[in-house]
Amino acid sequence: MPPGYRDRATIMVDEPGVRLSLLAPVDFIVSKLRRGTEEDLTDTAWVAERFHVPAHQIRAAAEAALAASPEDTAFFLFERTVGRFCQVLDQAIT
Repeated sequence: MPPGYRDRATIMVDEPGVRLSLLAPVDFIVSKLRRGTEEDLTDTAWVAERFHVPAHQIRAAAEAALAASPEDTAFFLFERTVGRFCQVLDQAIT
């Protein structure tokens, strides 16, 4: 997750024993792209459109998440997924 995601989350429920937070749209997108299933890509496209999240913001959040994470071989696939998703998002806007 990108650093600071907890600060950007919206607290929906805060009661004794239960705290429910909603991720900011860009953080939700990054988490879904990290998993990278077809369903996740569909979800991210909808969220990006609904909340007007630009590709450059997604790229920056993904880079921050990678910089804050320990090295992993899965990063290559994540970077490719983010790149392809952002390319499609950019093309949809123009």
